[in-house]
Amino acid sequence: MGWPFLWVMSAAAQGPVDVWVTAPRHVLDRPGVGFAEGSAVGADGARWRVLATEDALQSLSEDGYTWTLAPPPPPDLPAGYRSPDAMVQALNTLAMDHPTLTTLTELGHSALGRPILGLRISATDHPRAQWRILGAHHGDELPSGEVVIDFAQTLLEGFGGDPDLTAFLERDAVWVVPHVNPDGVAAMSRQNADGVDLNRNYDYEWSVDALGSGDVPFSEPESRAIRALTDWNPFVAGLSYHSGATNIGWAWNWTDDDSRDDELLEAMADRYAERCQTDGFWSTNGAAWYPTRGDTNDWSFGRYGILDFTVELTLTKAPSFDRSLAVVEEHRDAMVDFLLHHPIVSGQVVDAATGQGIGARLDPGALGEPSWTGPRGDFARISPLSEDTPLTLTVNAPGYTSADIAVTPGVPITVALLPDETPRLSTDSILLSQGGDGTFFLQAPRVTLTRPGNPAVVATSLGEGRWQVDPQAMAPGAWDMVTSDGIAPRSVFIGEVDDRIRIDAVSLQGDTLTLTGQHFGPGLQADAIVGDRRGRIALPILDRAHRSVQLDVRMLRAEPTPVDLLLWTGGYQLSVLDVFGEGLVDVSAPLDNELTDSLFPSDTPYQHPESVIRSGCGVTGHRGGAGLLPFALLLVTTRRRR
Repeated sequence: MGWPFLWVMSAAAQGPVDVWVTAPRHVLDRPGVGFAEGSAVGADGARWRVLATEDALQSLSEDGYTWTLAPPPPPDLPAGYRSPDAMVQALNTLAMDHPTLTTLTELGHSALGRPILGLRISATDHPRAQWRILGAHHGDELPSGEVVIDFAQTLLEGFGGDPDLTAFLERDAVWVVPHVNPDGVAAMSRQNADGVDLNRNYDYEWSVDALGSGDVPFSEPESRAIRALTDWNPFVAGLSYHSGATNIGWAWNWTDDDSRDDELLEAMADRYAERCQTDGFWSTNGAAWYPTRGDTNDWSFGRYGILDFTVELTLTKAPSFDRSLAVVEEHRDAMVDFLLHHPIVSGQVVDAATGQGIGARLDPGALGEPSWTGPRGDFARISPLSEDTPLTLTVNAPGYTSADIAVTPGVPITVALLPDETPRLSTDSILLSQGGDGTFFLQAPRVTLTRPGNPAVVATSLGEGRWQVDPQAMAPGAWDMVTSDGIAPRSVFIGEVDDRIRIDAVSLQGDTLTLTGQHFGPGLQADAIVGDRRGRIALPILDRAHRSVQLDVRMLRAEPTPVDLLLWTGGYQLSVLDVFGEGLVDVSAPLDNELTDSLFPSDTPYQHPESVIRSGCGVTGHRGGAGLLPFALLLVTTRRRR
């Protein structure tokens, strides 16, 4: 085999070994083998780069297949590549240099506490469509982060000079996340600090048998950060960058079966490949190259309908920085073209009575897989038809009459759905802490919780109207309650409890709602959910500091009660129920290892100019003269309003 077998087995005992195997691909579909971005054709046939356990290597050897160790990653970051700290500073510099075009957002924190930052780039607060560009799911694939940060700079420098990019940013928004796995980058490791392959940790067709998948889906803070970002932003399409090969792949990755969008996805991938200047760059269906489970593409596409692609940049995972700079140049035109040249239908789905956005499913029938609106009803999707041909979508939402609409690319539409005959349950909102046992009370023969982008959860009956779900296995935020007796939209809140990111108390003075707690980070967003129809409304942010945030709630004065609140900060989705009444929040005891705006693993921690913090409607502060109303602070796992 070219390597001392016993020495390799000793290495394997410490974890999966990175090896090249000469074998047909189907031979590698066995326990303990996970593909690691790489394939080649040698004199003896196809060669695949895989991670393999000791048992898997022994099994391959017994079956007569040969393998050799892959070159180990360098012990330190090669000269020129940005460390996690340097990437934080690079994003901070772009935000400071372009304050009117950017919002620097703290999406979450890694397993070791490093910030995961995203930069939103747009000239509008109300984009037609949003796009997502991710790098470094695997920390040893260094060119991926460099390509993403360069692309952010390309967009920002092109605004005002390049007419196509200027028009695009005046209409759409792009989110760039160069380092999804900053701990992995720092350690030159594929996995995160917990030893989990983040690109096997998403919940669509996740499998515990996938090497490095984690114990459960979304077990890792990094993958949860991307989930929260996607819950709050309805992306139309995305690119996820890797290295170890030179191709672009489309979903599905878990099965060879074609999706209903297969022709469109293939055409988009082919167009990218044609414009990429890397020699030998090619396009492929993901599973046709090699199958994976629990990856970003399939989750984005299967859960939300996002047309998401994996792009492999270089045959070597971490080539010299000079080679990486060349790769940046080779992909830049293809990346710009990916954003600019697709027919897009867009609009918003609203409640016909209130005009407020609602989450809805959009189905183009045989022309594509279903997709979902964002939480405020916004939607955008790439049409498989020509620029001047309307695309027919069937739009439906729980509790509303479905509608067939024809949407023409470039002409945004408002879809007003009428309530159907499904009764609206008069149940009070329920807060289920992720640290609690997930029990609640409701007199009904069956209870199901639903939410766009997530699998439905059927509650377990404990008898006498008592029900239970597992909050730890559910995405934080507001869920619809569906029973045989009716529906209570956005009535069950899965609240995240954390020692470092939390709301401790709520107070109201005039039209200013003040939340105090810990770690209200850059890019914070807040939505109110109002009345029996549970419309979702973005709230303007008046002021943000590490331990407090002030929200303008004047627009809520005319809305029916109850009013509940969702906050997205630092990757967490925090809930406050009944903000004009008792003000119920999730709380936990504080610890000494708190996060602060200056306590990050960086000598030069990022700073975010307050002028860049965007408010939902651009409303400036208004502080009325009403007295201070203290709110009750309670620690519970379930709760019903009286």
